[in-house]
Amino acid sequence: CESMAFERPVVCSNIDAIPEALSDGVEGFLVPPGNADAIRDAVLQLYQSPELRKQMGAAGRARVLKQFSYEHMGECYRELLDTVPAPEEKLHGEVLKGKTVLVDMDNTIVDWDGEFIRRYSEASGQDPLVVEKLVRNREKFEIEENFQESERAQVMEVIASPGFYESLEPLPGAVEALHKMVDEGIDVKLVTAPHPLCAGSCAREKFISVERLLGPEFLERMIITRDKTHVQGDLLVDDKPRVSGSRTPSWKHVLFSQSYNQGMEGKGRLSMWTEWADTLSKSI
Repeated sequence: CESMAFERPVVCSNIDAIPEALSDGVEGFLVPPGNADAIRDAVLQLYQSPELRKQMGAAGRARVLKQFSYEHMGECYRELLDTVPAPEEKLHGEVLKGKTVLVDMDNTIVDWDGEFIRRYSEASGQDPLVVEKLVRNREKFEIEENFQESERAQVMEVIASPGFYESLEPLPGAVEALHKMVDEGIDVKLVTAPHPLCAGSCAREKFISVERLLGPEFLERMIITRDKTHVQGDLLVDDKPRVSGSRTPSWKHVLFSQSYNQGMEGKGRLSMWTEWADTLSKSI
């Protein structure tokens, strides 16, 4: 191709990819490999015809400009790269495999707010839409702090009501994401704190809930603790704005987005479970 670019006719062996860059009799001659007589005849034909050399040289130059220009080759490479998965898609498994990811439960895996809205609306007689607007858009993590003082006793009664934690339903994509994480070699631990109002029944119901939603194999992945800083891991996915305790944690806190943690900055943020691979890979 270098000779063709300088308008020189070429004589080439008809092997490999050479025919893709040269048409026999147009920009030069293609000869059978190892055929010395064919090479001699082609060179002699060009030597004896200045007009043929000029014609083939011009054709070669035109082909190089059309087929091997920077613009055309750039387009070819771009099309090729478009068929290759993005680097982060390929590296998710490599980055996270073997890592320990701690995952909170309430309002991270399961819809704690949804069950509270349903039960509190029934207990108080308030319009469920009004309660939902208050709860879903609250600014304070502790649910009772978003209610009037006169309402707080009933709020706490609802939280401690039998079957509350056992009835929680999963957030969209959470169950599928956790199973996928385990399948990809990630050590997933469910790290959850029992509510102090009903610590015993709360812990028991959480085990029942996990078995129902994720299967019995996830029971051995559960860790019930009031202090998550004692648990070793690489990442902690938790909706609580600040997770503190008696130790300096080994994990990085990745926020699971809720209304009450929107003011927190400087941490990874998981908005929905379909984005877990990208978010967690970038947070490691």
